[in-house]
Amino acid sequence: RLGTGCKHWFDEPQANPVFCSAHSEKVSQCTKSIAKPVPAQFCVSGNIHVIRFGPLYSSPGLWIGVYGSAGALLRVGDRIRAFAGYAIDMQHRPIGFPPFHMHHMHVTQGGQSHWWEVHGDYATGADGGGLNASSTSGYRTRLQDPFCVTTEKADIEINAVVNDVRGDRKGTAMGGLLQVGRRLTPSDGVIKWYLMAAFELVPAQCTPVHKVALFYPITWQQDHYDRPYQRYIVPAVPAISWWTGRMPFSGSMLPGARLHSHRARTGGIMLFASTLTEIGFTTASFGIQPVSKPVGPWNDSAYALMRNPSFTYQRFNHSQGRMVCELSHSVADYDRINGNYFDRQGQLNCVPWTFRGGAPYTVVAFHRPRWAVDISSFKQHSIIFMLVRPLGPTITKHSLFLQHMPQPNVFNPFVHL
Repeated sequence: RLGTGCKHWFDEPQANPVFCSAHSEKVSQCTKSIAKPVPAQFCVSGNIHVIRFGPLYSSPGLWIGVYGSAGALLRVGDRIRAFAGYAIDMQHRPIGFPPFHMHHMHVTQGGQSHWWEVHGDYATGADGGGLNASSTSGYRTRLQDPFCVTTEKADIEINAVVNDVRGDRKGTAMGGLLQVGRRLTPSDGVIKWYLMAAFELVPAQCTPVHKVALFYPITWQQDHYDRPYQRYIVPAVPAISWWTGRMPFSGSMLPGARLHSHRARTGGIMLFASTLTEIGFTTASFGIQPVSKPVGPWNDSAYALMRNPSFTYQRFNHSQGRMVCELSHSVADYDRINGNYFDRQGQLNCVPWTFRGGAPYTVVAFHRPRWAVDISSFKQHSIIFMLVRPLGPTITKHSLFLQHMPQPNVFNPFVHL
């Protein structure tokens, strides 16, 4: 595991991390007035640079939010080949899901979030969770030679939310009731742990790449309560969402694109290098019940219902559009443990894609109730993250990370055709 072998740790006074804890996701409402300081240490071993926050303490059902700077861990010009983010125990063993759900770890550069990131559904494979779980290998991102990401700003921050899913019946969408196993905790059920972020640097020259995140339209989130996590509402019945946009610069997508989605409602995802017109899409011919505006109790839903989900899926699958990525249905994207479900990464199958700046794309997200079916209005993410080798100039001065959120005038996801 990247960074877990570091031996010599030193205090990092510039990091100034703080944490908040609560028995719900309202931990995101952490403010300076209620946050508590937590120690930070760094370790440099060869070309591996690591920072950890803690120790922290967790009990069943607790959510912990951690916020801090990377301090002097990275410098402008550093070339990064790999990144990993973990919750680790006191022996530096990664803690799997379950019992810890890595709700998210976002590494921010110059105020731009998702420069690097980890999400709970990045865990891979069915391993039962626990200590040294093999599924935590999915919390690592490694670029192939000769590619790297160059550090352009020294203002680097780390924020994360980790929830302890032991005994959490309400959180079955992201966790579940689980007995403590693998000698993970003492008899009182408290886990002592660190939050760790590790970077592998490249000493030689490399080819820099940028990051593009294809979000659903940001205008779908209207409710103030959900803004910290920027999710949209989907129902407990099969449904579909779609949106279009244009690529922000010319480039070539690298292998390894990832989907971040809550698997309790994930029914599939497709990325097309095409407009809706090029796909040949109409609501009638694709078996979609037309809608005129987003609907839902929070006014941030953005979905339509399908008359026959299998028919609609196949219509898109055999459409005139050029499909770039599709979520595999043959690779499991969850692990079932003691009767409960836990998100896993699955596999996003993509073909090579080289595009020009302004080239159109369309994302189609399918939703279906898989578990937690009692949640009628489910808060969902459907985000495709990709690393892109730029071809020619990009649209921003600092473009190591580009979070592409389409503007309202770029798309109309529910136009009647």
